[in-house]
Amino acid sequence: MKNKKALKEFREEFLLDEDYEYSIQQDDGGKTLDIIVPEGHAKFLRQKIPRRWRGIRTMIISRKRRFKMDEDEI
Repeated sequence: MKNKKALKEFREEFLLDEDYEYSIQQDDGGKTLDIIVPEGHAKFLRQKIPRRWRGIRTMIISRKRRFKMDEDEI
């Protein structure tokens, strides 16, 4: 429940789109808040969002747009 509350507060603080994918992960270095966004949004968000938010590392991950292919084209 804490993670869901933290994600909600993060989105509200930075006015981020709900269509982005958010997750809080844990590794050897501590907690990370991963935000997966379209490729064109990543550069702007990396300037807007701090590298650490409330002690959690933030990571902006860009996703390239993939074109759908029909099975006939393969």
